[in-house]
Amino acid sequence: EAYPAVHICGFMTMGTYGVTEESNRTEFELVANLFKEIQHTFHAPYFKTLSMGMSNDYTIAVAAGSNMVRIGSSIFGEEPIKQPYHKIKMPRNKLFRGIL
Repeated sequence: EAYPAVHICGFMTMGTYGVTEESNRTEFELVANLFKEIQHTFHAPYFKTLSMGMSNDYTIAVAAGSNMVRIGSSIFGEEPIKQPYHKIKMPRNKLFRGIL
């Protein structure tokens, strides 16, 4: 009510990386059940999107009720692994002296 122009459209979640398919299935089903409960309780007309699943687990997500998936890696290929921020070599000049 305080923000009449803001409409929550749904949920987005990602399966936990590096766990079993069964673990992801359980997570997706939990979010799907919560999604349905909120739809039923609040009768929100804009609350229609359940975005779960990515290239590696979208079939499990769709089976759990997802109506939107993110499959960019399947289309465009894997993104190169980036170096962790704390390992990036920064120049140690006057600008950075005392900060790093």
